[in-house]
Amino acid sequence: MTPKRRKGMTSLGIVIALIVSGLAVAGIFGVASNLASAERDCTSLSHFDNSQALAAFLRPPAPTVSGGVWDGFGPGILTGPGGVPAAGSTTAGATSFSGTNNQVAGVDEADLTKTDGKRIYTVSSEGVVVLDAYPAGTAAVVSRIRLAGEVVGLFVHGERLIILAAGGPSSGTHPGIPYFYYPYHPGPTRIDVYDLTDPASPRLARSVSVSGEYLGSRMIRDYVYLVAHDYAQALGESVTLPTITSGGTPRILAASDVGYFRDSEGGVIATVTALRITGDDPPAYEAFVTRSTSQIYVSPGNVYIAGSAYGGGDWRSGPTETSTIHKVSIDEGRVRYGCSLRVPGTILNQFSMDEFNGYLRVATTIGQGPGGSGSRNNVYVADRGLDPVGRLESLAPGEQIHSARFMGDRAYLVTFKKIDPLFVIDLSDPRAPRILGYLKIPGYSDYLHPYDATHVIGVGKDAYDMGSFAWYQGLKVSLFDVADVEHPKEVARYIIGDRGTDSEVLRDHKAFLFIPERNVLVLPVALHNVDRSKYPGEVPPSAYGDFVWQGAYVLSVTPDGIAVKGRITHGMDAGYASRVHAIQRSLYIGDVLYTVSFAMVGMNSLNDLADLGRVLI
Repeated sequence: MTPKRRKGMTSLGIVIALIVSGLAVAGIFGVASNLASAERDCTSLSHFDNSQALAAFLRPPAPTVSGGVWDGFGPGILTGPGGVPAAGSTTAGATSFSGTNNQVAGVDEADLTKTDGKRIYTVSSEGVVVLDAYPAGTAAVVSRIRLAGEVVGLFVHGERLIILAAGGPSSGTHPGIPYFYYPYHPGPTRIDVYDLTDPASPRLARSVSVSGEYLGSRMIRDYVYLVAHDYAQALGESVTLPTITSGGTPRILAASDVGYFRDSEGGVIATVTALRITGDDPPAYEAFVTRSTSQIYVSPGNVYIAGSAYGGGDWRSGPTETSTIHKVSIDEGRVRYGCSLRVPGTILNQFSMDEFNGYLRVATTIGQGPGGSGSRNNVYVADRGLDPVGRLESLAPGEQIHSARFMGDRAYLVTFKKIDPLFVIDLSDPRAPRILGYLKIPGYSDYLHPYDATHVIGVGKDAYDMGSFAWYQGLKVSLFDVADVEHPKEVARYIIGDRGTDSEVLRDHKAFLFIPERNVLVLPVALHNVDRSKYPGEVPPSAYGDFVWQGAYVLSVTPDGIAVKGRITHGMDAGYASRVHAIQRSLYIGDVLYTVSFAMVGMNSLNDLADLGRVLI
């Protein structure tokens, strides 16, 4: 196979690690284990001569067994749930409004609801709805866009509405998607760009589709970057390759368009497509073979595609777990493969990766995969060329990462088994990560969010310690003071409901709305309460509550305490539990708080939560 140039279209318990270069602190951190070193592959991305060569490459060798353990990586896809963010207000003239809770400033993430400070664009049970939203007194539906497939996300860019849809007519838009729904997005994935110069009559300006399942997307200035992945299997000498369709004209990628490198034992083809929102430039792309894909992290200049796999090992340790991260540079629509990095362990989600001052930082857990024995956690740092330069290994043995957040030269990790340790890690020297301090409290946090320069909000679950394990309890909101990094403190906490209480924030950070200038936090909550009349004595910690209500909790969050300002519902409770009335998102424009379900948009005063009306969608 001769390399070719590609062708085609241009719990928070705060523990800060004292582990450097394998040194571990006994007890909390355990003993450093013999972990495989992180390694990179920055050789040139090679391309295939023909489909026969690609088919031969994809055809896996016969599996071998060593000590009863699968020895070697098999093809497959692991699909996962998916600096300080620009999650606060954006200003348009004199009217402030909230943006999407993005992980990286300047890198917009697709969501089910968007606003430009005047209109709201949201997914309903029948498609996409455009509303004149502000002022609230004249709020009304302006237009509806019905389209084939399941809407997986929206972007807004000036007078352009970008709709990402997956699948065909048979997929539908899944009316009544509940807050706990884990979507599966079959391919192809489509980018529809609508011109909203006349919002009452949206006009389809262009449409581009990519075969494969939707993995993720971002919008940076004038470009949308879409990542799709598909399982590739050789049938004889034939391989089904991705197709990119632009303007109704399909282009099936040739074998010479598909890259490969040392990592490519698996059978997944990942495609990164760049589309300019305005104009009619053809989309650019990069496609390559990899083992697996599970989530993406995107900085202003790079897309990182991560996937985890299990294999090798022996009868003593079980299968090894490794994650491969591919770096694809992006610049004003140009897409170019860079390097790959393989690290021990499994990556939880996009917040387990971060780029800062050119360095990639990644947090992993070993012991999450099948057959894993004894979990432990790691942090790795790689330079611009993905050459590993720093590591912190064997952190919190016996526990697993529940959330991670990188903020400048600090990292915050929450691990959990029965007591929630929040680790604060110093990354100011990328070659020598170290733990600064930690805090151990009951429960865990599934999402961490910056409150200000010295405080962090955590949202997760409370827990009851049973010794060898813990029963999780109600939804927990915590505020941590990390000013003294050696002695972090939980300065405020609030528990919502009993065991079973849930929030979409635990799985999707875009459901989290924090308004810093008002110290207001809004969370969608599915409330479960235990019927205490069933228990004559103390309620056992294993008791699971009954569903009683769903809506948005509006909380006041300050270092002096966390309190409920009020609750908003669209009518979903134990007596009326239609899933389309489950509040999914919240946002604000001016002094109005908007709550959004698949059935309606509710409006309340941000000052006192007085009801300002509703618009059925």
